[in-house]
Amino acid sequence: LEPLSLLEQLLPLYAEILSKLAAAGATDVQIDEPVLVLDLPANAQAAIKKAYAYFGEQSNLPKITLATYFGTVVPNLDAIKGLPVAALHVDFVRAPEQFDDVIAAIGAKQTLSVGIVDGRNIWKNDFKKSSAVVNKAIEKLGADRVVVATSSSLLHTPVDLNNETKLDAEIKGFFSFATQKLDEVVVITKHVSG
Repeated sequence: LEPLSLLEQLLPLYAEILSKLAAAGATDVQIDEPVLVLDLPANAQAAIKKAYAYFGEQSNLPKITLATYFGTVVPNLDAIKGLPVAALHVDFVRAPEQFDDVIAAIGAKQTLSVGIVDGRNIWKNDFKKSSAVVNKAIEKLGADRVVVATSSSLLHTPVDLNNETKLDAEIKGFFSFATQKLDEVVVITKHVSG
């Protein structure tokens, strides 16, 4: 069975779920599409376009953020460009080289979620480097169209460094767990906002 052959049947079900989320008060949802960092064949790229076009035709859905991570979306930018989503989340930690291509492809009304705090490791963020990427995005798109984010979900990191009571303070100073990474997102956001 070709997985994409089920798309026609699944789209109304996904739209129903999204509609129920909107009815329950959700104004925004994130749909993770990590497959978009793979070298997709033409039929898979066409399926992405078809799926999001279908969502775009529905009037009762929350705003959608399309999230990718763990690589570059450049091979699939033709499929992503023009999708009726409110925002695009991109991992600039794993693939910083995609920056210019992503900026060129993002829609005039779309927000760019800049995945700049590493969601896959336990190390502190390089604030100077991260802030430079975010500032560059703001220069290109405007502050109202840029959001600072982790590169991916934080499920790959331990929860809170404060729970590590037996670690030497000097060693602890190198680490950043999920709670601290969220703090890093806030710090970078405040820094670039002035």
